[in-house]
Amino acid sequence: MCMTKLLGIDVSEHNGVINWDTIKKGGIKFAIIRSSYGHFVEDRQFRRNVKECERVHMPYGLYHYSYVATDQEMREEASGFIRLCKSCKPSYPCFIDMEDADGWKASHHVSDAMNVKVCYYTCSELEANGFYAGIYANLDWWNNHLNSSTLDRFDKWVAQWASVNTYTKPYQMWQFTSDGRVDGYTGRLDMDYSFVDYEKLITSMGFNGYHKDGNKPENHPPITTHPARPRYSVGDKIAFKGLWTQSNGGNWYPVKNLAIKEGIITKILYGTQHPYLINHNVGWANDDVVIHQESNRFKIGDKVSFDGLWTQSNGGVYYPSSSLLVKQGRITSIAKGAKHPYLINENVGWAQESALHHI
Repeated sequence: MCMTKLLGIDVSEHNGVINWDTIKKGGIKFAIIRSSYGHFVEDRQFRRNVKECERVHMPYGLYHYSYVATDQEMREEASGFIRLCKSCKPSYPCFIDMEDADGWKASHHVSDAMNVKVCYYTCSELEANGFYAGIYANLDWWNNHLNSSTLDRFDKWVAQWASVNTYTKPYQMWQFTSDGRVDGYTGRLDMDYSFVDYEKLITSMGFNGYHKDGNKPENHPPITTHPARPRYSVGDKIAFKGLWTQSNGGNWYPVKNLAIKEGIITKILYGTQHPYLINHNVGWANDDVVIHQESNRFKIGDKVSFDGLWTQSNGGVYYPSSSLLVKQGRITSIAKGAKHPYLINENVGWAQESALHHI
């Protein structure tokens, strides 16, 4: 089986004024451009790098280097990053860069729980705005600071400057050196492998502002619902009659033509025709084609542990378990139809089914 492995680079103002014709001729297949850092400073080469990548037809994504110590700074960063993402049309993911190369986070006593929260919030906000989100961190940070199951649903870009990547969880990109060379370019470059053809995935699935029309699907079921708030939630397991290739429009494939007949909702794009993304990239569904929702495995009185809790049954603020004093409890109420229906210990917080584990 042939595995996708595309060679790319990641760049910022520290690389100076880049000759993108040389980079393209040197065999580079994609670039991840730093858009910004902190709360909030735009990279001085961001606009030029984007313009040049578009001129030479170089697929690109974006990254934002995070400096956050408070919830307010977290919101400012996410808002600013989304604004820059909307200013262009990346065909690779939009990453939050979580590291502490200059010691800022340590000097400001930023906890691991806060860093996890920032990653989750930023990626969730990116997704809510239609962008394909991911997280960049080095191996030490993934193993010792961001080792939370709440982040596993986002794509991971792992930095390990070595001949072998030893990260044990799934990852989609690998920064393997900071000393890369391209013929005709005199400086050093961070180099990366992507094991996903993101350009194909993102443009065909309708992320990052891409809404490819394609041909009208034949014999697709009539779309009778277009709810502002879909019936199902991220993490729900569903079976379906078939899937679309895009969240709006796209081609319809009945279940007989698919390799799977059920899956997990991993993303919801509210207000679209087919808001449910199945298994990250398999296809899109809506309420009309869902056959059933997995029966609830939990009931009132069950003792459970949890990956994290929300402050409300619908929406609210999410806190990973690493930031909670209580690590387990009993289900004391179930709010049917809510996004996070399971109330823990009367008032500790709310959880969704995918975050619960029987004890």
